[in-house]
Amino acid sequence: MSRRISKKELSQLLKNINFERNDLKLNDGDSADYHELFSKEILLTFSGNDYGVLFESESELKRFRNQVNFDNESHPLAGVFNSEEDFYECLSAAKNRISAYLKISESELNESIESLKIIDTNIKRQQLSLQAYYDFLYKYIICYIGMVIIQNRGGKWLIQFSEEKDILEPYVSLPTEKLVDVFTDAYADAYEDWDHFSIYTTAHMRLDSL
Repeated sequence: MSRRISKKELSQLLKNINFERNDLKLNDGDSADYHELFSKEILLTFSGNDYGVLFESESELKRFRNQVNFDNESHPLAGVFNSEEDFYECLSAAKNRISAYLKISESELNESIESLKIIDTNIKRQQLSLQAYYDFLYKYIICYIGMVIIQNRGGKWLIQFSEEKDILEPYVSLPTEKLVDVFTDAYADAYEDWDHFSIYTTAHMRLDSL
């Protein structure tokens, strides 16, 4: 099991770090810091230490990653973007597709953090299923979260291609040259708890960690 850790609780857990475990990072775009506590629990923290994520053990973290299909052909981006050209076409169409599918005025998608709440509200209003989210919105949500980050933190898109997995991965490259993963949270958080999933919360926490 995993759970989110509040800032107050996190300050106590940080006193119980045994050693660093950044060998557990997913990739270069993984902005979390990994720590193993004396209790053998794995604590993920982010810049600013405003929140954390706690796993019962390393094996529980790996089990969670398997559940959300991070491997090979089950990678969350498998089949999502066929090429760099396909990604940029999705990027250009993102606002239009989100507004059309969720019946939102496109003018409300103004790349602000608050606009993500409008998306959340309409997902709940339409009682969208997790499968429908993946099938019809996921790739456009990736694009829109990236647009929000660029609007609020600066930066530009950087596309990486993994030949081993045959996967195209879009990152936001910040002015500091730090890479921001804009696809994992939008997949993993939804899979972990669809009933309470919030794009606003997911993106807000990502922004807070930068």
